Amino acid sequence: MAAHRAQLLVLGLLIIGLAVSAWIISNAPAEGNHFGVGSPGELVGDVQFGQTFVAAYPDLYRIDVMLSADGGPNTHRVILHLRQAVNDQADILSVPLDAAAVKEGAWQSFTFPPIPDSAGRSFYFYLEAPAAQPGDALSVMGSEGDPYRWGQGFINRHPAPGDMTFRVYYQMGLAQKIGLVTARLAANKPFIWGQGGFYLVLAVGYILLLGALLWKTSAAQSLTGEDHSHDNTR
Repeated sequence: MAAHRAQLLVLGLLIIGLAVSAWIISNAPAEGNHFGVGSPGELVGDVQFGQTFVAAYPDLYRIDVMLSADGGPNTHRVILHLRQAVNDQADILSVPLDAAAVKEGAWQSFTFPPIPDSAGRSFYFYLEAPAAQPGDALSVMGSEGDPYRWGQGFINRHPAPGDMTFRVYYQMGLAQKIGLVTARLAANKPFIWGQGGFYLVLAVGYILLLGALLWKTSAAQSLTGEDHSHDNTR
């Protein structure tokens, strides 16, 4: 019975560990402007919608932009260009997107090989769809004001009165993501709640308590099973 309980305990802790890992991965910080309340217009012809930002970490590998399909056919290609600055003429890289696959009001991901030295660097990206025509075009979502204070939105390389709706991601290991999540949890909190390590200790304690509960539950079930077996032999 003890071996059976140990197997249940290991299985339970494995499930808990996987759940915690999945939560950490899904909640790893994504920087940018998450508010999409309107659009400055359709992405057609020579129109370009852009945004500057500062990468906080190394290995920048993904930029998400919120696009609106506007119910049209959207048969053209959208291209994301990443550059060092607004007035640069050469791309660091470019990534195409099939506009027909865009869902209304959904985040669209542009992924590329990680940029190892991205931490602390300023970047500028813009979207264009040269073949798009009015009625067969996507709209780029954004919001007015300055929701993203480390960058600026642009229309045809001219400053816009707001920021694009975008988020950027970095390729990180689980340990880095745990550090970032705990740092976010501890940010701007007083005393012990402002220490990232406190949340790690809290998580470990929670897992140990769940493990103890699983062990006791399986022990109680084993005793119940033994009682029933004794009753059956009488």
